[in-house]
Amino acid sequence: MGNPSVSAQLTSSQAGLLHFIKSRIRETGVSPSYREIQAYFKYKAIGTVQDHIRALVKKGFLVWLTLALALMVVGLTLAPIQALVAA
Repeated sequence: MGNPSVSAQLTSSQAGLLHFIKSRIRETGVSPSYREIQAYFKYKAIGTVQDHIRALVKKGFLVWLTLALALMVVGLTLAPIQALVAA
């Protein structure tokens, strides 16, 4: 599966959500929960998050990692995690 072009048909809400997910993965190493997404965007219903996630998966921007119950952003590469160990 190739890396989809950002110019693909994304709504502004989908683009914002994708950016948020990428940022959280870069910062923490894991994707945000549906509840975290709902709180950040102030959505009234968790179903709104589900709808946007499904659309991003269908359009090829996200992939479900079913064993880890997590999402992976297609084409997002992360720097290796460095252990924080006192010398």
